[in-house]
Amino acid sequence: MVTDMSAVVFERTFRIRYSECDLYGHLKDAQYIRLMLETAFDASANVGYSFEKYQEIGCHWIIRLTEIEYLRPLYYDDIVCVRTWVEDFQRVRSLRRYEFSRPDTNELVAQAVTDWVFLDSKSGY
Repeated sequence: MVTDMSAVVFERTFRIRYSECDLYGHLKDAQYIRLMLETAFDASANVGYSFEKYQEIGCHWIIRLTEIEYLRPLYYDDIVCVRTWVEDFQRVRSLRRYEFSRPDTNELVAQAVTDWVFLDSKSGY
């Protein structure tokens, strides 16, 4: 199992669906967060911490703070690569970074950070 998660960069590719876009044809803000969550969950499972593993240990991570910087819009049917890595890891806190890019040009279209907090699933603390 990987113990230094800051060394692991995980990436996942998504195709933007029509229902994920706003009236201007841009990917909705909330959808960026969904893509971040899916990528983070897959990154965690990739190093041995799947949803089932967290259920087994009786703890889970929740997002305390999210910051997103939008550089270029994403549109319906665009392909986006989301890369993530843990920048800082403490006993009950984790800072995770994200980059959104177009895989055909490597153009950076957004970057983000989430501050995660580790909680006991029963007590919520």
